Formats: sequence, C-alpha cells, structure tokens
Amino acid sequence: KLDNVDKADVYGLDFDLAWRPTRGLELRAGVGYVETELGAFVSELGPQEAGKQLPNAPQWTFDGLASYEWPVGAQYTMSVGVDASYTDSVFKEALNFGYLAASSYWLTNARVEFAAADTHWELAAWAHNLGEEEYIVDAFDNGVGNGIRLFGEPRRYGVTFTYRWE
Repeated sequence: KLDNVDKADVYGLDFDLAWRPTRGLELRAGVGYVETELGAFVSELGPQEAGKQLPNAPQWTFDGLASYEWPVGAQYTMSVGVDASYTDSVFKEALNFGYLAASSYWLTNARVEFAAADTHWELAAWAHNLGEEEYIVDAFDNGVGNGIRLFGEPRRYGVTFTYRWE
C-alpha cells in the first residue's frame, strides 16, 4: 500500500512481437524492463529513506507462446500450444525486507484443443505450471516480525469443455 509515499519514480519499456509465419502457426514473444524507486516515507517502523523498490515490480519479465491450428475435415479444428513466462525477483512490500521477497521463476503451460470450426464449442486438455515451480504470489509480516508467504498454484492438469450460445 503506497498511500503514505509522496513520490515514486517508475520507468521502463515493454516490447511485444507477434508473428504468423504460415497458416495456422502463431508465435509471440515479449520482454519488459522496469526500474522503480520510492521516495522517503514514514512506515509503522518510522521514517524510511528514499531508494527502496516499488513492491511487486519485477525488473525483468519475459513471455513467449507458440501455437499451431489445423483443420480436421470441414467441420473441426485441432490446435496445440505452449506458453512460458518469466518473472524476476521482487520485494512484496515497500520496506523491502529480504525475508518477504519472492525469487524469480518461470511458468510453462500447454494446451491441446479440438473444436468446431464455427467456434460454437471446444474441448481442451491443458496443463499449468509444467515445471512444478514453487513461487511466491504474496508475502507480508504479521506485525510481530514473522513473515507469511502465499504460494502460487502447483502443477495442474485439466479438461475444459466450452459451449458458446449465439
């Protein structure tokens, strides 16, 4: 929460590329870079000097996706895809305590889909967090110096059926 910080400097860049080199093949990639610095502020622990990093602002992020779709007869399509994302290490609160920081991590997902060509329905099998990465999504201090960390979802598999009424 930054309601008591008078100043924060944030600058960076984000670059995304999408390419369809052939019918049915889609490739995407992205990179983000950000620098952050909080001004001086007063916290529950007293005055804090300027220079701390903005919480939940990873310096580097990367993402990529590859998918391929092809017709199966005249009425259906089939597709496969994989995507991955990287998030650099971050502090989870404005005081930048190391015991509440989150390490960098990669997440990789995959999907196989069979669908009606008119897009009214689709049946998909998917897997998230294929590398079974253990990563922190939130962390905070309980007020007495003990850190509490909340972790992201482990590897998951599933099947999804979607129907669209039009």
